[in-house]
Amino acid sequence: MQSYTGPSYEASSPRTSNLNSNTITGVEALARWHNPDLGHVSPAEFVPIAEKNGVIHEIGAEMLRQACALLRELLVSQRPLAVSVNVSVAQLMKHDFIETVARILKDYAVPPALVTFELTESQFLADTLHIVAQLHRLRELGIGVSLDDFGIGNSSLIQLYDLPLTELKIDQAFIRKDGPAGEALIGGLVALAHQLNLTVVTEGIETSQQFDIIRKLGSDRIQGYLIAHPMSHRDLTSFLADRSH
Repeated sequence: MQSYTGPSYEASSPRTSNLNSNTITGVEALARWHNPDLGHVSPAEFVPIAEKNGVIHEIGAEMLRQACALLRELLVSQRPLAVSVNVSVAQLMKHDFIETVARILKDYAVPPALVTFELTESQFLADTLHIVAQLHRLRELGIGVSLDDFGIGNSSLIQLYDLPLTELKIDQAFIRKDGPAGEALIGGLVALAHQLNLTVVTEGIETSQQFDIIRKLGSDRIQGYLIAHPMSHRDLTSFLADRSH
């Protein structure tokens, strides 16, 4: 992967849209910082600093540009794929955030429907009204909105009715709860999401046993090491090419 002085793009484990057909439909763009002096720096360390210093806007824009570059490449090669990009409250609070997103999509001629922005539950502890308004503007552009790590944060179920979501990601903590109680929790979350017309993605799937459980419980997509580990842009395109054959 090309080296950068700051965080760079890396694709996450591909996800399947149909658990019976094992069709790869999307990836999540991950920010990774490989520093010559510091080595690997975790996003948990550099993202809060980037938000505090205001550089998160440039990082977020670069993440979206690289994601759109990948989408454009896949569209040209006739392997359309969706990409999810994480977004922070600091980005959403910026006055020209929506305009920046629209401009980048136009520059790369990427259909908005192939892009989804992911937020975590904890982010709604900030200026909820403004954030929700921004999310509605993203939906008006045709961009998807996903609630990540659902079930382990501080938001209430009632917020699911108020947020303009298209997708719900069930945190991997649930799949690690063995037995009927864990399955009942996941099944309840899947049923609730489907009642709200949301696509359900279950994270952290690492074994065929977990896959069978999630398929039985009705999850629409999965994400996890069972499919693939995080990989670079180049490795991802090779991975998809191999799958197509």
